Amino acid sequence: MSTAKTSQNVTKDLDNFIEPERIYRDEVRRTAYSVDASMFDRVAKTVVDIQDEQEVVKLLEHARTTGTPITFRAGGTSINGQCSGSGILARIRGPFWNQTKVMDEGRYIQAWSGVLGAKVNELLKPFQKMMGPDPASLASANMGGIIVNNAAGMCCTVEQNAYATMKDIRIVLADGTILDTSDAESVAQFRKSHTSLLYKLIELRNELLSKPEVAERIKRKYKIKNTCGYAVNAFVDFEDPIDILTHLMIGSEGTLGFVTNTTLRTIDCHSFRATTLIFFPDLRTGTKAVSRWLETKAANAAELFDGPTLQALVNLPIAPKVMQGIDPNACCVLLEAKASNQAELQEKVDALSGAISDLEVLSDYEFFTDEEQCESLWAFRRALFPACVGNREAHESVLLEDICFPVDKIEEGVSELGKLFGKYGYIGGVHGHAFHGNFHFAIPVDLSTEKELHKMHQFLDEVMQVVVSYDGSLKAEHGTGYAVAPFVKMEWGQEIYDIMCRTKKLLDPFNILNPGVLINDDPTCHTKSLRVPIASHPKLDKCVNCGFCEPVCPSGKIASSPRQRVSLWRAIAHLKDSQPAKAMEWEKAYDKLGTDLCATDGICTTRCPMRVDVAGFVRDRRDQLASKTTKKIANKVGCSIGGATRGAALLLNGVALVQRLAGDAFMYKSAGLAEKIVGPSLPTWNAHMPKGAKKLPTTSSKGNDVVVYVPSCAIRTMGDSVHDPAESLAEVTLRVLERAGFRVVYPDNINKLCCGKAFETKGLFEEADNKSREMEAVLLKASENGKYPILCETSPCLARMRKVMDERLKMYEPVEFATKYLVDRLTLQKVAKKIAIHPTCSTRLMGLAEPFMKLAQQCAEEVVWPQDIQCCGFSGDKGFSHPQLNEVALATLKNQIQGCDMGYSTSRTCEIGLSLHGEVPYRNIFYLIDECMGSAS
Repeated sequence: MSTAKTSQNVTKDLDNFIEPERIYRDEVRRTAYSVDASMFDRVAKTVVDIQDEQEVVKLLEHARTTGTPITFRAGGTSINGQCSGSGILARIRGPFWNQTKVMDEGRYIQAWSGVLGAKVNELLKPFQKMMGPDPASLASANMGGIIVNNAAGMCCTVEQNAYATMKDIRIVLADGTILDTSDAESVAQFRKSHTSLLYKLIELRNELLSKPEVAERIKRKYKIKNTCGYAVNAFVDFEDPIDILTHLMIGSEGTLGFVTNTTLRTIDCHSFRATTLIFFPDLRTGTKAVSRWLETKAANAAELFDGPTLQALVNLPIAPKVMQGIDPNACCVLLEAKASNQAELQEKVDALSGAISDLEVLSDYEFFTDEEQCESLWAFRRALFPACVGNREAHESVLLEDICFPVDKIEEGVSELGKLFGKYGYIGGVHGHAFHGNFHFAIPVDLSTEKELHKMHQFLDEVMQVVVSYDGSLKAEHGTGYAVAPFVKMEWGQEIYDIMCRTKKLLDPFNILNPGVLINDDPTCHTKSLRVPIASHPKLDKCVNCGFCEPVCPSGKIASSPRQRVSLWRAIAHLKDSQPAKAMEWEKAYDKLGTDLCATDGICTTRCPMRVDVAGFVRDRRDQLASKTTKKIANKVGCSIGGATRGAALLLNGVALVQRLAGDAFMYKSAGLAEKIVGPSLPTWNAHMPKGAKKLPTTSSKGNDVVVYVPSCAIRTMGDSVHDPAESLAEVTLRVLERAGFRVVYPDNINKLCCGKAFETKGLFEEADNKSREMEAVLLKASENGKYPILCETSPCLARMRKVMDERLKMYEPVEFATKYLVDRLTLQKVAKKIAIHPTCSTRLMGLAEPFMKLAQQCAEEVVWPQDIQCCGFSGDKGFSHPQLNEVALATLKNQIQGCDMGYSTSRTCEIGLSLHGEVPYRNIFYLIDECMGSAS
């Protein structure tokens, strides 16, 4: 079937069972949405969002009819190309895929394929349990991907992976049949309807068992991590063909069927841990220590870093002093033990120390049990990836490999890999999960020329030969994909490879499920359709497409995620040389998908291992697009900010008066009609639209300690709402400060001041800087050059002030100010309420989310912090101009704060959207402090 015909069929038939707005056919969005974490650049012919299992069944029927291949995708964090395809890319989206069920006091958990891995562990935490798989991508990988990749991680052993801990699974086969092993009736029906298939699975099993040496080799190879090829150990481990079938699904990378949900047996999550970093003179001593620790069974993790890896880390601020001038042959191990109590932990620490008492170490070491110190050591480990690839050129890709040696062959295997780096001129080292023999390396590679591509191919071929020579695993935990498909036969041999090929043909006779992944006849498929990076913008060039940013980005659910914006902008950069007219058209489409709908809060940066500033790039783009007229208007508004805020307040009061007299129903109807007449430029009205703010109250001259209070433009413009009448925030803040013994002063001309945040968000940098400089001068005067603390009740404003203003100024937002200056001065009496909190993006970026929770817990009996809510999507005025962004960001808020009396945050605009979608009034945290405030201490 020709590509054109297939494309026509795709276009014609999908509309019959999928809503048009969930089908993406235009080239721009297909390019953006096809990007994954791999080095491959396959663009799907069509991208669809599937909302439930029945759509999966219908999509498979469509694929069988048209011969169109399907690639299912959850989080898109797989790195070997297994979630990229050139047919239909089916993204699982919507609440159906986010279901979970904790069972038997946390001993088991059932999770649908769209659930984040981190969410599973969050649900299990109250039971002191966790799931076995712990990939580094846990906060961005979905359960579907974790299962079909058999993903592991730093601590996950082969006894704890998805294959070993799976209790039940619900799958959809290529013929559309659903099998649910948790449902006895489903299993019974399947045995009847698929007798022939089950019989053929038994035949394959018998064929393997008839050759004891083959069966024994399979058992031996799965004693270490292995995700290369299909899980043929299922044929050896199980007699029941249902068990064989379901375990073949683990690690099958979407090539044998679709996984709807999985029930896993959980493992214990110990509360006590001890962590240390130990340096050894050479690799031999380090691996000897690993072997001894393994025998004690006292440690949970041992991360080994070879000499070249340490050299890449030596200049980091968090690097231990012992690394200065360290021998190039040295290595180190990050060692951690966990236990259920302190006594047990001490026993383990003693055992681990005793095991290496006669080995040479380069410095004294200490086991830390303090959470902060333990995390600082793991921060050293997490810094490894950006340290290895952070200095790559913009045109270079990242080759990330994942291999496994038998534990007793670690030293030899790692040494041989080091020789290959030197032979091919690659700068890199080896690191990994030493207890499992599982090692990684990340090196920059240039794929822009045939010469460099051939060099990488030769290098990989020799790496594979080294691993196979020790009977290791070519892929330990990252899966096979396209990257290793040509080498599966090399690892397993013709006989076992044939079993894998026959398994694929048996379960996918139509060859519609991710063809070319895992099984591929093309010996060079791993060097084709590769993504060639290009210098596109300094703020974007370090992006490695990992996708860690996506779970916290609200616009990714309706337009584009940070990763997709970067990928699309790079595609435009490629087009500019060859097809400039097309590049211009793509730029227009890009602005609708990315520039217009980005919240620019920067929270994605906190998840990015390379600290890529996509929000900063979007602001730059907005500055580039802003016309001279727009910038002149911004300047006029900035010069008359006092009049602008009072005018807006009067307008809001007028709207609120109509709302109070006519009611919400009338307002919604009128607002909808007005939007039709005026167009989308008209701000969208909602029932929690604020009234205009009152004039600032007069400060008192009482109090011993001075504090400079800077009410933001937002609270000088927006007051309470019709549905939540309250005193003004300025009045409440003054009362709290004065009760705490402060003499409050406003800066001169407070009503004319602005930090510039509103202008910065829109990319109007010149006016933003004008206002910042103006405020900075006034604050220096009011605080006597930083002598007195400064409070701004709006976190986003304060974050900008800290970023651009004089470092002498001691500036605080509400949480930090209350923690530092109020808690000890006031007697806080907990209110008998259940409350919710929302740390804003700025609060999180300043590291104040946890302190916010602690402060709230000092003020209320029960505090809910909805973990599924990240950026609220209001983004200054985006909640008025693009309300869908706020809506999708807070879609799950209402269910997460059931029973809460009030909600609290530190940004007035964020509170509007939170009140609307949470259906609980949200106010500034100072209202809560005021309510539970007793007499001054």
